[in-house]
Amino acid sequence: MTLDEAVGRILRRHLALLAVFLVLPAAVLLAVHRPQPEYLASARLQMTGGPASSTTQADAISNQAAALATSPGYVQQALREAGVKRPPLLDYIKHNISVVRQGESTVMDVTVTDTDRTVAALVDRYLAYHVVQFINGSNQTSVPGALADIDQRLADVREEQTQIQTNLNRYPNDPQVPEWQAKLYLVSQEHADLNTERSQIVLQHARRDVPRA
Repeated sequence: MTLDEAVGRILRRHLALLAVFLVLPAAVLLAVHRPQPEYLASARLQMTGGPASSTTQADAISNQAAALATSPGYVQQALREAGVKRPPLLDYIKHNISVVRQGESTVMDVTVTDTDRTVAALVDRYLAYHVVQFINGSNQTSVPGALADIDQRLADVREEQTQIQTNLNRYPNDPQVPEWQAKLYLVSQEHADLNTERSQIVLQHARRDVPRA
């Protein structure tokens, strides 16, 4: 038997094994890098009782709705109630949450995408409800309830801030320090958003109490 024949016989015998070694890593890489499916949840909101009186008013309502729906405080609370975390939060807001106005009207579509269909639905429902409650909730009957709700959330946030800051002061070398610092930032942002929301409700309420000439 010549040397070429011997080499050929060895290659034929091990051809299947070589194919397995070459194909298996490629299959594993494809499985690892295959993108997860994203689910979409959307809520259509009528922000006022009728059409806007002007394009300026419609723009203002649209901008306010978008600011509320993409508020880190609101989104953080929505995710918390859904029982999940989606760090980094600002990236999640940028890529997964949108508010689109329908033409020149005050009709808005609040849309959330997520790899979990239940999370997408819960977050979208939470944001839609609180956007409507805030924008349409500054009437005489709902103001006390809205303020009481915000005050309770502010108290909860302050308690969480205190606990995180206590951990940071007590355990400065703990491996969890970066996580605590990131959480403190988000909680502080939520606190600022709630204070802004409260001030705007009080201001809108005060404007409605001003007698018209």
